[in-house]
Amino acid sequence: ARLIEDPDYLNEEEVTREAQREEYEAMLGRYYTRDYQNVLLDIDEVLERDSINFYACKYTLLRAQCVGGLTSYTGDRTPYFEALQGVLGTCPDTEEAAFARDLMRALGVELGREETKPEEGEEEEEEESPFKVQPSKEHYFAIFVPVGRGNGEEIKAQTADFNSAFYASKRLKVTSNLIDRANQVVLTKSFRNSEEAMGYYEVFTSNREDLIDINSSGYDLVVISNENYVTLFKNKDIQGYMKFFSEQYLSAK
Repeated sequence: ARLIEDPDYLNEEEVTREAQREEYEAMLGRYYTRDYQNVLLDIDEVLERDSINFYACKYTLLRAQCVGGLTSYTGDRTPYFEALQGVLGTCPDTEEAAFARDLMRALGVELGREETKPEEGEEEEEEESPFKVQPSKEHYFAIFVPVGRGNGEEIKAQTADFNSAFYASKRLKVTSNLIDRANQVVLTKSFRNSEEAMGYYEVFTSNREDLIDINSSGYDLVVISNENYVTLFKNKDIQGYMKFFSEQYLSAK
């Protein structure tokens, strides 16, 4: 119907597709120069900017490969596996998903277990967890630091520097508080929803240059909705939330 009413519509679509192709290929070229961090951030901006992008699945796969590049020297490939799993969820039945699936098999990831785990986690959470699945709620990024094992103010400063370098336009705020006598939390806020927060989580946890001290420390890093944060502050159950986060955010990717 649109084509009948507007004969130039097809030409407009072709122009858009060509412009998006050129932008994607430029991004791919930068990836090959190993500019992983900046390419990853620029991909997030493109996907947020374009409600329709003909190369969205290619960008999703390229984003996963950037995460893989950032984690290739650390030995911890978990963020990479999670990003590849995200390709399967976002772009099923595409050549990008097939490529991601082949990569995961080659890397020894058991796809069957990864795919069935989210459903089991959801059932357990509904019955047992005081925390709620709230993907559209405002979210925070949290670093749990055991008292005596780390300097909360230093972690707060490093996180603020990272935000200034890579997320200045979002005007994120970093605070620190005691959860209980044994644990403090460094909080970055806020993000519009869980998807935006997890994008930040992937970039933060994949950074092994500016944030090497934090990411190699063994601290628990999570994203959490504003309402679940209130619940956590009341019940102090950090391990309970870590289980919830693993099931509902990491396994569900």
